[in-house]
Amino acid sequence: MEEKNEVMMKMKSSGSESQVMDGSDIMKLVGNEEVFSNFVDHKFQELDIDQDGKLSVKELQPAVADIGVALGLPAQGSSPESDHIYSEVLQEFTHGKQEKVSKTEFKEVLSDILLGMAAGLQRDPIVLLRMDGEDLLEFVKSPAFEPETLSLYFELELPDGSLKDYSIKAFEKLTVDQGMPPASDSWVMSNVVEPVVESCIGASNEQPVTQETFFAEFKKVAVCAAQRLKEQPVIVAHSENTFDGSGIKRLLSNKFELDKTLDSSLKTVPRDRHGKMSKEYLRVALDVLAPSAGLPPIGAVDQMDKVIKEVCKMLDADDGKMVKDEEFKKLLTEILGSMMLQLEGNPVSVSTNSVVHEPLASSSTLLQPPSNSEITISLFQIAFSERTMDLISFGSGCFPLMLVLIITMCNLSDCYDPLDPNGNIAVTYDILRWTEDGYQARITIQNYYQYRHVEKPGWQLGWRWAANEVIWSMSGAFATQLGNCSTYKSEIPHCCKKDPIIVDLAPEAPPEKKSDGCCRGGFLAASAINPSNSFAAFEMKVGNLRGNYTAYKPLNLTLMAPGPGYTCDEFVDTDPTTSSVIDGKRQEQVIRTWKSTCTYSTFLANKSPTCCVSLSTFYNPEITPCRLCSCGCKLAGDEAKSCIGQSSSSPYERELLQCTDHMCPLRVHWHIKKNYRNHWRVKLTISNYNLGKNYSNWNVVVQHPGFSQQATVFSFNNTVLSTVGVPDEVALFWGLDFYNDALLQAEEKQVGSVTTEILLLKDMNSFTLSNGWTFPRRVYINDPKLRAPNRDPTMSKAPFERAVELKKKGTKAANLPNSKLHSKQKLGHHFSPEQYVEIREMMKSQGGQQHNNHTEAKANTVACAGPFNEETFGPW
Repeated sequence: MEEKNEVMMKMKSSGSESQVMDGSDIMKLVGNEEVFSNFVDHKFQELDIDQDGKLSVKELQPAVADIGVALGLPAQGSSPESDHIYSEVLQEFTHGKQEKVSKTEFKEVLSDILLGMAAGLQRDPIVLLRMDGEDLLEFVKSPAFEPETLSLYFELELPDGSLKDYSIKAFEKLTVDQGMPPASDSWVMSNVVEPVVESCIGASNEQPVTQETFFAEFKKVAVCAAQRLKEQPVIVAHSENTFDGSGIKRLLSNKFELDKTLDSSLKTVPRDRHGKMSKEYLRVALDVLAPSAGLPPIGAVDQMDKVIKEVCKMLDADDGKMVKDEEFKKLLTEILGSMMLQLEGNPVSVSTNSVVHEPLASSSTLLQPPSNSEITISLFQIAFSERTMDLISFGSGCFPLMLVLIITMCNLSDCYDPLDPNGNIAVTYDILRWTEDGYQARITIQNYYQYRHVEKPGWQLGWRWAANEVIWSMSGAFATQLGNCSTYKSEIPHCCKKDPIIVDLAPEAPPEKKSDGCCRGGFLAASAINPSNSFAAFEMKVGNLRGNYTAYKPLNLTLMAPGPGYTCDEFVDTDPTTSSVIDGKRQEQVIRTWKSTCTYSTFLANKSPTCCVSLSTFYNPEITPCRLCSCGCKLAGDEAKSCIGQSSSSPYERELLQCTDHMCPLRVHWHIKKNYRNHWRVKLTISNYNLGKNYSNWNVVVQHPGFSQQATVFSFNNTVLSTVGVPDEVALFWGLDFYNDALLQAEEKQVGSVTTEILLLKDMNSFTLSNGWTFPRRVYINDPKLRAPNRDPTMSKAPFERAVELKKKGTKAANLPNSKLHSKQKLGHHFSPEQYVEIREMMKSQGGQQHNNHTEAKANTVACAGPFNEETFGPW
């Protein structure tokens, strides 16, 4: 933290105007009980129009709107993405219900929102820099400019590049320390770098690029860039983390805290029947205690993952042996100690610089305390001074200020999915052969995600050419725009755009346009479901390289699949791709290969929920329905048969749905149908409420302890996924070809649905309420977001607990009322083997009565289905 503060002070003392956001001002407001209470009283009175002492949903709307303004969001109704955030804020106040909110609830939620922002900023302070060209001009005039510029010249690999190419590449190498905002940002590139290079170089572009020419011309261009920044300042949000082992040292020096942390981390590690744990779960435990040791989550920082890998290898921690608690703790402590020593000698630093594109256009009245308050503070004063905010104006279509800061604060492990630890989409760029003015390339997109597929309208791949390349021709795909090809007179290229967007061909494309691995309409199957359709490939002829036979890597790779959510690394050199020919007797390799990895983030995708889950059991007549307004609220009368959905996956379309209380296009229903001595019988149903859309190639992922035993699935394909750090097994379900692989659209009086029954084997040796009862822990479907129900369909006493009590009192199980026979798994009680046998017999008897009484038709009356991202149900 001390090093972080030093970095912040250094940034703050630089020539650029800066503002450090560390959450202290917010903490000061919320921490002063008298001032904060007066603040809440004042705002509550303003909002409580009918003066009944409570706020209705309508009365809360101005507060929600003001919080949206404080977050830098556009007005409600401007976009589905921002409307979803407004909806989430409203649900924080109402807890998903259409009930009124008391002053106490209002105060608690407002406090949570502010403290959440403050905690994030306190953990990772952000420096906002206003870059107006002064630092860049100072760098140009300094003695350091010449040697650093000449060093850049020799770093750049552009043997046949023009002066413009060299200048653009040089700007990409400059940093905020030298007064240059990140040129990797598309806005900076198109509004600062490219216009400056174009206007300041001019005719000099034709000169041979020697080091003397480059130094003289780049100095002129840099001065022009400084002038451009003076006219149009750029705001950069800078954050930095240094992992130097100090957090581990503090933890190891406090024995009480260390023991408590180790005990807590072991709770997440599964044990065998002898109480031993596998060393394979050391990383899982390490991930749990990471915050206490000042470490990032595993998978978040590559350099840190390498340190952990080296330490585990040194300590033989990856041999998978089973060990007892004390040895497991000893290994964890040794790993931490070794990591501390390595980080003390070689600290790992991670920094980010994000360009902030749009100001907060108006001020929030909700987050401004009344004028008589002792603390006059607002989120706008925290975020930036009024004078500075007035200087930021970068047009439309960009991210608002606070949204960028929230992205900066979000957990880096967001892209890591423990249910699919090795999941990613790999893009391989192979240069097959040289041509007269360029090369022939093959690009392959491989989906390594086990359950996340790319659905139609399919993937879109984009990049930015490093030089002046054009695409002469393509097979297996096409560029969506031609671009400006006016300089070509006889033969017109396929695409002349500097930043082409490539999409897949349809299956019915002409044979002469196809290539191997193409033409599925952009669809990429999940690797665990259909490996042969989990990749796409196309070829293209690239030209206008003027005899350069080294080629330049494409820059700024982007993947839309079909919407946002994917972040791609820069292309890196790797071993050339090889292939077998002549029946495998000969190996041939391409000339050159670049690779990039794209990972998915639910945060960046920011999809609205499109599915909910409902539950029912044979032992309870009540059905737990989807939450009210899970995916939006019904904006039509009770008589309406169809409604406009508010949770479309595309911001440009609205789906027509059957009118429901949850308004989700899809719903998943889990019904506990029967209880046998050794098995559970479960009915899983997925229903489609969308009146105009089929869901082809659907899949459902269910995390459930019952899948650790062999399960029988009657009407779906299924497999168990490889996971990391997940205490329960995870099963993937998808439809049978030509039978139920398509989830058909709903009709006016009937939903489309697919269903199967599942037999889950009970583990008699570890059967407890938390491990044996049949509700899932998590559910995913097709990857959009899910809303879980507010409660499970159970009552106050577990059947095991109730049966044991009755047995002690001498009461027969047959006298136990049916309505009382139910499970509350969060109790998690354990029983002796003798009690298990006795209780199972009682449950078998009671379960049969319950089922015969009322539940055979219950699963048919509660359909369920839909795609959603992920929801944790907890240990029911």
